[in-house]
Amino acid sequence: MTQENNGNGKLTPEQREKLRKLQEDDRKNSKYIALGPNEELNVQFNPDKISASERNFKGNKTPTFIHMVTIPEWGNDVKPLEKEFSLSPTWARDVRRQMLETGNTYFKVRREGSSADQTKYIFTPL
Repeated sequence: MTQENNGNGKLTPEQREKLRKLQEDDRKNSKYIALGPNEELNVQFNPDKISASERNFKGNKTPTFIHMVTIPEWGNDVKPLEKEFSLSPTWARDVRRQMLETGNTYFKVRREGSSADQTKYIFTPL
């Protein structure tokens, strides 16, 4: 049996690491940022680049705000450097309030909830 086909239908540690690296690279090279349930990421918001938009949600057009952000810990080798981070009006207002109150634009963003209508974001200034 080879490492590529270990016969038990399970990934080897090397295969897991390769898939994890591919997933990480794909995320870094995407135009968009999205957080999964219970995930957190350190995000630098650009308050000069916030725009109103719309998205389809459950068959209806709903408002959203596109925030252009960078992920400083990813460094400068990431393409594109700026990413789109879409937030509903509720969470867009919350992050704007946090920026105004703290003077910060750099936050640890944590997503809680596993479905779109249960999502909650927590913004902690860094």
